[in-house]
Amino acid sequence: MTIAWCAFLLVFAAQEQARPLPDAETFRSSLPAIVNGSMDSSFMWALFHIDFLPNVKEYNYTEKVTAVTQDQPSTTETKIYTITRGPYLWQSYRKQISRNGSPLTNQESQQQDREHERFENAVRAGQAKAESRSDTERKAETEKLIRAAEAMNSDVMAMFEIRVIGTDLIDDLPVVLLEIKPKRGYKPKTEAGEIWQNFTIRAWVTEKDREVMRLTAAIDEKFDEGLVVVEKGATLSLGRRLVNGQVWMPTRIELNNLRTRTNGRLGPRQRVSQSSLTSKSSPSTQPSGQSPSNNQVV
Repeated sequence: MTIAWCAFLLVFAAQEQARPLPDAETFRSSLPAIVNGSMDSSFMWALFHIDFLPNVKEYNYTEKVTAVTQDQPSTTETKIYTITRGPYLWQSYRKQISRNGSPLTNQESQQQDREHERFENAVRAGQAKAESRSDTERKAETEKLIRAAEAMNSDVMAMFEIRVIGTDLIDDLPVVLLEIKPKRGYKPKTEAGEIWQNFTIRAWVTEKDREVMRLTAAIDEKFDEGLVVVEKGATLSLGRRLVNGQVWMPTRIELNNLRTRTNGRLGPRQRVSQSSLTSKSSPSTQPSGQSPSNNQVV
């Protein structure tokens, strides 16, 4: 009986090894979600700490940000934030609550509340102005945004070569490891494409839903956005997981060789990383600026 069972396992393992890898081109339609979605949102967080998670408005979370100076003398700074989400994306409130293990003062906390209130008032004023436009103007603006998104997606789908490296298991989910490299000689047609052409990507994507679970990107050219500079040779990395079987959220984001510009002067190179603890609350009952609930999602 034992011999028969061992033989079965050997045959099954051989069949698994012989299973052909997926066709790389079947993943091309997923490139916009991988590049313009998961990678772009992670890059924007690393540069500007902007939260682009439009489909997770029911989820608040606590965020730990660690910045390590890569140049000597090396220093480490850790900050904790609570991210409280409202019914609309612009109502997301990222509020710092501690620095290097010490809570912020009441004065610092209240200053953040005032600044966020001013931001929300400015957004509401902008919305009121937008709503005063004619239906024709609003339709034209919507169509313009749709065309821009379509152009970015088309650019991404055309500019990259895809190679399947292999398969693996992450958190018991079957994933496919993809290598995504810019095509030589391709000329991007959008501003986003001009940035992404300098990224060489490895993405671990679920076989079933084509969701990114892990991603690393080597940045081949210097990126200068005025207030922030990413040096040539930097690396961006991302980890994601499915929360409550409902939404995919980042658990870790890291970018190295990042420098900030203050009063025209560049600071030292830093490695910035983020890790998140997710909780769920009802945005309809949670006022802006209130800390998230303690209902940790596991």
